[in-house]
Amino acid sequence: MHKLGEEDEKARKFFYLITFSRILPETLAVAGGALRDVATLQRKEIGRLVLNAFNEPLPPMGGGGRPRRDSKGVVRKIAVFLEQHADGSKHFHVAVYLNTQVRWSPVKRTLRVRERLASHFSCSHDFWWSVLRYGTEFSMKDDVDDKPDVWLAKGEVFDLFEESQEQYQANASVARRQKRDLNAAKEGKAVKFTKYDLTSLVLSKGLDSRAQVMRYVQDRGTTAMQLFVNKHQKFLNDYLEEAAEWAGARLAAEKEDLTDWALVCNAADSTCRHGQACRYAQVSQQILDKNKASFDRRHLANSIRKIINMGPCKEARVPFLIGATNTGKSTLVDSLDDLFHWKQVFHLPAVTDQKFALRNWVKGKRFAYFDEYSPVEYAQMKIISVTTFKKAFGGKYFEIQLPKNWSDGNVDFKWNRGALFTNKEVGLWEPVRGVSAEDINHMKSRVELFHLTHTFAQTGGEAVPECRCCFAKWIVEACAAFDASQGLQSTTLLPVASLSVDDLDVFLARARVPVRVQMAINTDVVALGAVDVAELSQADWESLPSWPLLKNLERRRILAMVPPDTPALVGPSSARPTKRLRCKTSPQQVL
Repeated sequence: MHKLGEEDEKARKFFYLITFSRILPETLAVAGGALRDVATLQRKEIGRLVLNAFNEPLPPMGGGGRPRRDSKGVVRKIAVFLEQHADGSKHFHVAVYLNTQVRWSPVKRTLRVRERLASHFSCSHDFWWSVLRYGTEFSMKDDVDDKPDVWLAKGEVFDLFEESQEQYQANASVARRQKRDLNAAKEGKAVKFTKYDLTSLVLSKGLDSRAQVMRYVQDRGTTAMQLFVNKHQKFLNDYLEEAAEWAGARLAAEKEDLTDWALVCNAADSTCRHGQACRYAQVSQQILDKNKASFDRRHLANSIRKIINMGPCKEARVPFLIGATNTGKSTLVDSLDDLFHWKQVFHLPAVTDQKFALRNWVKGKRFAYFDEYSPVEYAQMKIISVTTFKKAFGGKYFEIQLPKNWSDGNVDFKWNRGALFTNKEVGLWEPVRGVSAEDINHMKSRVELFHLTHTFAQTGGEAVPECRCCFAKWIVEACAAFDASQGLQSTTLLPVASLSVDDLDVFLARARVPVRVQMAINTDVVALGAVDVAELSQADWESLPSWPLLKNLERRRILAMVPPDTPALVGPSSARPTKRLRCKTSPQQVL
């Protein structure tokens, strides 16, 4: 028989093993009815009494009372095991899984006083599998109770075999292997050492390199360990990488169970590992503050949220951070790798691999982050063609060519997760041979530009460390501020960046209007109430407050594209079109 474990008065546990032992006839006689004979009870009744004792314990002695913890009760799962003795008597073991940590003494008192049952609470179990394992292995007999009576809270499920399996722990695995080796040596049997044993050894001892593994095995390993490592020496780097993947599997699976935006919110709610001195938090705040005249952080955060939740589409264009060197565009968003884990981020393909450049995109990525990305250059080199760009970042299916050892031919693929680009501003959209101005306009329609205009002095210091917590925090906080601003639309002016006019950015790009003037023009055109650039006449353009900011040739290029027969929106009301105008809210306002 396994030991039940001592009752610890101070214990507050999620898991308890409760034992209701058989009571000898002479003891029952002496008790005079103060104790109930467990032989008269069934498993289901035992479970019901335990459930009631946890959910409705007796008030403490001396007055007062303890309210119920919540309307749903504190118990998640109960499994009642019956153990039969050779003489026909029986007793019960009860495995209890709670929603919250509670003290056991009020429950034991309730069972004793209200239900007349003597019980023992084992406080040595820290895992659910450990409690269940006792129930399935409490004796060496073949007739152990493998079909316990089970009570489950709403929404809970139960699988005795799966839930009673010991969870993997590297230290425990190493200890079992050492015990096995000692027993094998005593019995004169061959000692085995496997890749599983190596994985546990690497994780338990914190071995990070081939040299560390070989040194440990040479100095402290058994002969079986030395033979295994020597035989597989050329695979040690692979084994180390697989050990790291094994160690991180639980966390990786938890992340996969979350939506991408839920992952962002969880990171924002976590504690920064760098503490109050987080360098990223300080630098990102400076970058956002210094560029508040160029874009609103609320708008950028909402754009990132939309692309994460919706994927690239007409309602969610890809945020594209552009600016000169040392404006902090990459520093602001490099923490994407820390947030989603760099292995699950599809990075900018290499220019040297034109044929299969996109092959890694199909390997379970959660975000596409193209740092220093030039769409025109990559389109010219046929790495990401204009057509592929439009489909990939427009929510359409496209094909990715894979090597024959991966797949037979191309695979259909659709990207419906987050994406973000960065690059320098100068020359970004210059037409080149094979990529026309019209092609560029189509690509620009798939992105949303955010201009970083403030240049920081180059200090030559250490690189800013990535921080998923502080990165997610400013995004979530700015999104909350954006949502709050939408409730004030009727009484306050929206940020300029949150309003748009159809094709205005394309129109101004064709006229080669500087970016700083484009923003001013956007403000003025929105103020007119226009929803499409085609509604503006020559008189409308010339009446804009920002018109004097344009140079002569810039004005000429704009007026050359304005239809001569478009009626003016200014002047007497009789000259205005009868079409009712409305202010169009851009996709940035719609979640």
